[in-house]
Amino acid sequence: MKTIKTSAGFLTLKDGDHYFVSIQLRSILQDHRTHLINNLMSSDLNRYIDYKFNRTANPIQLNRIKNRLTELRQRGINMIKYDSILQSVIKYDFVQLGNALFFFEIDEIIQLSFKQTELFQFEPNLVYQE
Repeated sequence: MKTIKTSAGFLTLKDGDHYFVSIQLRSILQDHRTHLINNLMSSDLNRYIDYKFNRTANPIQLNRIKNRLTELRQRGINMIKYDSILQSVIKYDFVQLGNALFFFEIDEIIQLSFKQTELFQFEPNLVYQE
C-alpha cells in the first residue's frame, strides 16, 4: 500500500505494477493541480503574478490567463512532466506531494500569455513614414 500526502489529506494507492500505480497517481495529480488552480483563481491572481513575475496583468491579459488556466485545469496530466513523482511513489511507501512541479506548469502558462500579448501588441497611432 502506498500513501500520498496532498493538500486534500492522505490518499492511498494499491500496490501493483508500475502501470497500475501510474493510472491511480494520475487521478491524484489531476485533483491536486485542479485544487491549486482553483485556489489561485479564487484568490487574487494578479497579486500572485506581481509576486512571481514582478508585473501586473491588464484586464485583457488577466482574462486570457484565467482562460488558459481553466484549459490547463481541464487537461489531462502529462505523466512525462510528473515522472519524478511517479518514480518516488514507486520507490517509497510514503510520498508528500509538493507543489513545485505544478506551479512550474502554471507559471509556464502565465509567461506564455504575457509573451503572446507582447508579441501581437502594436501601437495603432504609429504610422510608418518614409
